[in-house]
Amino acid sequence: MSKTMTVGPKGQVVIPAEMRAELGLKPGDQVVLDLVEGEGAITLTARRERLRRLRGKYAGLEGSMAEELHNERREQAEAKDW
Repeated sequence: MSKTMTVGPKGQVVIPAEMRAELGLKPGDQVVLDLVEGEGAITLTARRERLRRLRGKYAGLEGSMAEELHNERREQAEAKDW
């Protein structure tokens, strides 16, 4: 589905109702804009969808990133005999 929209004086663009419905966007929802380098294009993704994809991608990891970083730093310190 494609639509041609006009950028307003404040840089705003209205997302057409049928596209908002397709994405499940409601007033107050957050969206993520990504610049597609070299293509002169922008993608728009519902923030909740972006988070869902990330959770799925990293679902198999155990522990937290903070724990992982802490363990890595401890190993580095032990290797240097600090």
